[in-house]
Amino acid sequence: MPSEKTDRFEKKFFISRMNASAVDVLIKTHSALFRPLYHERRVNNIYFDTIGLANYEDHVAGAANRWKVRMRWYGETFGEVKDPVLEIKMKYGEVGMKKNFSLPPTFIGDIIDQHALFNLLRQSSVSSYWKSQLQDLRPVLLNSYVRSYWMSADSSVRLTVDKDWTSYFITPSSSLRIASPIVHDGVILEMKYSIQSQDNAASIATKWPWRLTRNSKYVIGMEGFLSR
Repeated sequence: MPSEKTDRFEKKFFISRMNASAVDVLIKTHSALFRPLYHERRVNNIYFDTIGLANYEDHVAGAANRWKVRMRWYGETFGEVKDPVLEIKMKYGEVGMKKNFSLPPTFIGDIIDQHALFNLLRQSSVSSYWKSQLQDLRPVLLNSYVRSYWMSADSSVRLTVDKDWTSYFITPSSSLRIASPIVHDGVILEMKYSIQSQDNAASIATKWPWRLTRNSKYVIGMEGFLSR
């Protein structure tokens, strides 16, 4: 069944000069009294874009209204995938929303049959409108990272912390080959909160010793391959 998350802000901090353990210490000692929310787990994504990389270009340009499509699963990156989800993320100005659609089980190897992948999407609960939009897209990037989750004591702000991050370029052909891995340095901390929690989130953010960043992991991964 599809699910939807609406009206939330997401603010990212790219941390290049501190390891994940040091970041955890700052989170645990923050005055907002963050606590672990779940066990950490590996997150995997296949991102889709047009032949001309229109979604990537919109993100780089900072277009006010933009969207991106990815297939997400948890656990091992390669092998049997039991519960993949198609996620469509939309952003309108500073506010984001996300639609999730369950997908049938599949297999991810170093070579992917593009026709089989799109057949997987056709079997999902995606609306006819989004299925028509997906026809113009192709898989372009796979990334994988380990994520931990935190919640403030008043439950107004959630954090995710991503480490051990690798991107793989997906070559454009009928049989998609996952190759050319890039291992990224640094940690990404993201704050997620509702419109009603903006003031509290702003107060929390002032206590981090890092600067906000606009680029997404998709953009950073693609820039790594496009600059080669």
